[in-house]
Amino acid sequence: MPVSELNLQVNISVGGVPFKQDKHLMFIFWGIILPVIGSFGLIGNMLNIIVLFRREMKSTTVYFLRTLVLTDTGIIVGCILGLSSISITQLHPDNPAMNYYTHVIYPHMYTPINFIVMALQFTNVWVTVAVTIERYIAICHPFSADFVRNKRNTFILIGCICVIAIAYNIPRCFATKVTECDNRTECVTSCVGNRSECRSGAMPNVTECDNITDCITPCDDNKRYCLSLVTTDLGRTEGYEQYYSVYAYMVVIYIVPLVILIILNILLIIELMRMRKRRSATFPSPNENSETNMSIVLILIVVVFILCQTPGLVAQFGF
Repeated sequence: MPVSELNLQVNISVGGVPFKQDKHLMFIFWGIILPVIGSFGLIGNMLNIIVLFRREMKSTTVYFLRTLVLTDTGIIVGCILGLSSISITQLHPDNPAMNYYTHVIYPHMYTPINFIVMALQFTNVWVTVAVTIERYIAICHPFSADFVRNKRNTFILIGCICVIAIAYNIPRCFATKVTECDNRTECVTSCVGNRSECRSGAMPNVTECDNITDCITPCDDNKRYCLSLVTTDLGRTEGYEQYYSVYAYMVVIYIVPLVILIILNILLIIELMRMRKRRSATFPSPNENSETNMSIVLILIVVVFILCQTPGLVAQFGF
């Protein structure tokens, strides 16, 4: 698929071979490892949903956690649909059903899946920041907590984050489009795209490609069997390719949230240590214990979040 910017694919090289062009490596990572790890994540999220959506769980922090688990689940499902499926079908281009999925269904799926996953990631990141701020206010500024931490404000904040996430990622909907093959050569190249001998600009020799007739016939009969996912004029602009897809994404999704999370968690840890010293000589109330335990859980969540997001930040600089 001649798309210059694919956010659901990595852009690295292994042994001088572009990773996203090596279908076997894609299958190992996206077709096997990703679904296995994602399945464990989905199971864990289902257990979290069972716990967090119980009637007695009604604190403002729980509403943030519910949003996190739902967006996490959506991201996992979206990545499996967007990466695992295409890595599997590209290994079997001669299978009519898989060839149809690769060249007809997937080109239509890519743009909406990319938009949804990126919007969910944006929401997930900034809800994590929001719940950290909420915990910071509850622990470090308890006298202001009752005014800030209420159900109405929580819903408004989550809603605003969702709206901003959708608005921020709208350009992705116009960066790629699905087109029909303009001519027979393009159609054959697309249908037999996994064979290096068939990737030249000229019409390939029939003897060089297996089952090339199987590609020519449906493409000649009906162009809808030969669709191509291409980058639009907007997607090719420097503003989109560099400033939006790389720099803005890096700042909005990685750098700013990570800096906020690191600073607030350091302050939270310091305050929790002070609280433990003060309470060592007194008997803490159940509510104080609950607040402390919730803060500790949030700190662990943020630590895992930082560990998971940092490699992506490094990859943005390195590749």
